Amino acid sequence: MSLELRQSTAVDILIGPFLDSTDGNTVEDGLTVTQAEVRLSKKGGNMAQKNEATSLVHDELGQYVCKLDADDTDTLGILKLIVHESGALQVWECYSVINQNSWDSKYSTDKLQVDAVEISGDSTAADDLELFIEALGTDDKPLISTDAQDLSATLDVNAKTLESGLDLTDTMKSSVNAEVDTALNTAIPGSPAANSINQRVAAIDDLTQAEGDGDLAAIKVKTDTIPASPAAVGSLMGLLNDAITSAKFDESTAFPVKLADTGVTQIARVGADGDTLETLSDQIDTAQTDLNNPDQYKADVSGLATSANLQTVDNNVDEIQGKLPTNKIMGSSDVADHDGDLAGSYMVSAQARLNTDPDVTGSLQDKINFDYERNVNKKRTTANSKIHYKSDGTTPMTSQTITSDDTECIEEAVS
Repeated sequence: MSLELRQSTAVDILIGPFLDSTDGNTVEDGLTVTQAEVRLSKKGGNMAQKNEATSLVHDELGQYVCKLDADDTDTLGILKLIVHESGALQVWECYSVINQNSWDSKYSTDKLQVDAVEISGDSTAADDLELFIEALGTDDKPLISTDAQDLSATLDVNAKTLESGLDLTDTMKSSVNAEVDTALNTAIPGSPAANSINQRVAAIDDLTQAEGDGDLAAIKVKTDTIPASPAAVGSLMGLLNDAITSAKFDESTAFPVKLADTGVTQIARVGADGDTLETLSDQIDTAQTDLNNPDQYKADVSGLATSANLQTVDNNVDEIQGKLPTNKIMGSSDVADHDGDLAGSYMVSAQARLNTDPDVTGSLQDKINFDYERNVNKKRTTANSKIHYKSDGTTPMTSQTITSDDTECIEEAVS
């Protein structure tokens, strides 16, 4: 029978005896057996040296201690070990590598795991059984633990399935009823857990026993005044005769509203100007009528623009026009049209000049301002050019090319 080894676990094993290769009897106790000379075959695979690096150490009677590590024992199944050292007969041994739970339950204190993965070849049935057993547990503990139990007195083997709910046996129902009766007859603790049923029942109990507004008896006194047959939701509720007394309603500070507003039932409260609410209502209606009539609205504002106002504007225009020379409307390019007027001639000449200016566009006023600024602002002249600056003194406006000789200096057109 092969010896058993625990899977993926380091172990020391005795191998031997190592006997003399000539007589087959003499014990060889001085051999040097290295890692490479210990050959292993895992589950019928190719032979290879052991992974653990320690050489064998002689114990006695030709038996040597051989160390194996977790890599040497990592494969389940047959592990064959062979050593054939020079001068000694070949030594070999077979081992069975088993899983750790099996080894621990057999050689240590663990229990063999026998989980029900399938029932009648069906894994779903096994899962359903697990849920059923957990549902029957108490205090959040499964009914069936790792310790075997006799369930014959607890489970009815003829109980129905869970297809239409849990079908308890009479014994189960009796046990549940007894537990509920015991719980209901148990006094509520002085400090029940927050949000528990005991805590909520205690709160209701405190409300019914308290004095004052929280007392249900006091609440009943107040609700007894509600009519036995109150109006339905949405229905009008009438007042009893003399329900509103002078003590509750002072006409000097409140409006006695009535269904009609004429005669003896007219609302008599008046404002500082003597207008009653009825008068104010009539005035608002009249104003609304005017607003709804556009023709009336225009008639009311038609007098805002009078003929006198228009005549004043016309007279002012005529006065300004009379002070200007004939045909001095800017835009004419004929100097003769200005009847020899110097100012008019200058305007025409300036306009003709500025209309050709490449540096500015826009109205005549814009061009005049530009030309004025260019003439009066800072200029910088070098041997070859003249630069005109804007009012800030740093931004160039235009420039001119300068040529000169011994007799004359020429400033070219502005660019």
